[in-house]
Order: sequence, then C-alpha cells, then structure tokens
Amino acid sequence: MRDVAEHVREWVQAGVGATVAWPVRLQGFGGCRAEGVVARSGAGEVVGSLLNGSLVEALASARPGLVDLAVADADAERRGLACGGVATVLVQPAGAVPVAVWDALAHGRPVAVAVDTASGATLAVVDGEAVGTLSDPQVDADVVARARDALRQARPGPRSIVVGERSFALLVFVAPTRVVVVGAVDLAAAIEEQGRLLGWTVVTVATAGQAEAAVAGLRAADAVVVLSHDDTVDAPSLRAALAGPAGFVGALGSRHTQARRAEDLRRAGVAEADVERIHGPVGLDLGGTTPQDTALAICAEILAARSGRSATTLQGRAAPIH
Repeated sequence: MRDVAEHVREWVQAGVGATVAWPVRLQGFGGCRAEGVVARSGAGEVVGSLLNGSLVEALASARPGLVDLAVADADAERRGLACGGVATVLVQPAGAVPVAVWDALAHGRPVAVAVDTASGATLAVVDGEAVGTLSDPQVDADVVARARDALRQARPGPRSIVVGERSFALLVFVAPTRVVVVGAVDLAAAIEEQGRLLGWTVVTVATAGQAEAAVAGLRAADAVVVLSHDDTVDAPSLRAALAGPAGFVGALGSRHTQARRAEDLRRAGVAEADVERIHGPVGLDLGGTTPQDTALAICAEILAARSGRSATTLQGRAAPIH
C-alpha cells in the first residue's frame, strides 16, 4: 500500500493525470483482502494489485463511478484465486482524493476515506482530523464521526454507509497489528514467525523495563502477550499493558499461575475490570503441542478478538463469513 500511495502522491503533485480504483465490496474470492487500491497514471503505468490484477481492467476502460467486475469460477484458478466472485469497485480521479490521504498512506498512518458513490465527493479523516468536504456540514459531521469510530475499531477494509438519502463508500486503512511479546523463549520466535505471515509487526522483549517502554506506543488494534514465568517480569509487564491502550493482553501459564498473577495485580492496585481483560491461558483450544502450534493458537485468538468474532467454525456461522 505504501508503494502505491507514494506513486500516486508523486503523480498528483506533478500534475500527472491518474485514476484510482478502490474495492468497496467483495463477494466470493475466497476471502481475499479488500483494503487495497490500484492506480493507473495517464501514461498507462499501473501500481498496486488486488485479485491478482483483475482490477486493472476497471482502470483501463471504466468511467468514474461504481463498476461491478465479475470473475467466473472457471477463470479464478487461471488468475490464482481460490474461487470466483464479484467486486464492486469505485473508480475516481486520483486528484479528487486529498493529497494528505496519499501522504498518510505512504507513511503507513491510519486513514479513513469516505466517497459519495454518486458524485465522487471525498472526505477523509487523517491523523484524527477531517480533510475535504461532502458539501454539507451536517453530513460531514456525521460521516467524520463514523470514520473516527471505524478507525478506533481498527478493522480495515471497505464498508457502505448511508446518511439521509446519500450513500457513501467508507474505506478504512489501518497500520499493521503490533504485538509485544514478553519473554525471550522458543515460543516467542514461533509467534514472530506466525506474525510475519499475517503481516504483523512482532517485537520480543526480555525485561519488565523493556516491556514498559515497548507497550507505551501501542494502539487498540495491538496486543501484548506475556510468556515469562518470572514474577519480577510478569506483574510489571501486565500492569503496563493493562494501563495502556493495547486492545489485547494475554498471558501464558496454567490456571493456577493465572490466579496467582491476578491476585498479585489486585494487591498492586489494578482494578478488577482490568484484571478480567487478561486472556489467560492465552490462545484458542486447537489441540496443538509444539511452539508453532501454540503460536498459531495465540495469534488466532488475537485475530478473533481484534475482529470481534467468537472464533467458532465458519460452518456453524449463520451471518456472512467476511
């Protein structure tokens, strides 16, 4: 995403005509990520990819507005996709998007972009502030509130919102999840490896002082996992994590260890509501035994908590699976 944003920012600043295509809805495609963007310069240079290049077709011929792009199941394998589907894509001139959006995305900062699907009017929330307008102060205020709420939830991807009689595509881009692992053990290395597969940033620290420094800059989308069984490390690390904004705090250990830690935290003045936030023993019940198995279980619980899901099977889920 950063590379795409850097190219678009350069094109816009140089006055080079460019078109961008944002996916606003995906149906099918085997759960492909939907928070990307594809851009095409006036000279025909294309940057970015989604659905293994399928969106380039929308940029090559479509006029600004909403475009439905279908990929049949028979063509999906040829394109390297798990299955076919239909993508609704919003095509618009890159210059219609505030430059501050491209600058923020180029630096990996969280951004929410709201686009009127009828007129193309664009408003964004960058660094907490509104940039641009949808030509109605009341609508602007409502959309900004929803955009800020979406950023607080830290759930990337597109969604549709309606204000009055107007429909908007709200595109949310968040920084990768950051995980602070406390305890330099074999399991920490496995979590780092699993985190890389998910596109997360994982940092391992060994001491309470290092943990306190590392958790200070976390956000609601981030996590802290305590693997140490050293009381001089565990309690201060958990206190620091619970006092900060990290949305997920987990701790390895038996139920006896969890109960002892919880009592130590209460004696240290940690509120009961915060003690109950600890996911411990951390990880989903997947039945694994190796460090790699356990790392998968821990990362799966972090993902479920971040997404607001209960971690049940998709087969038993009645609501949409994506």
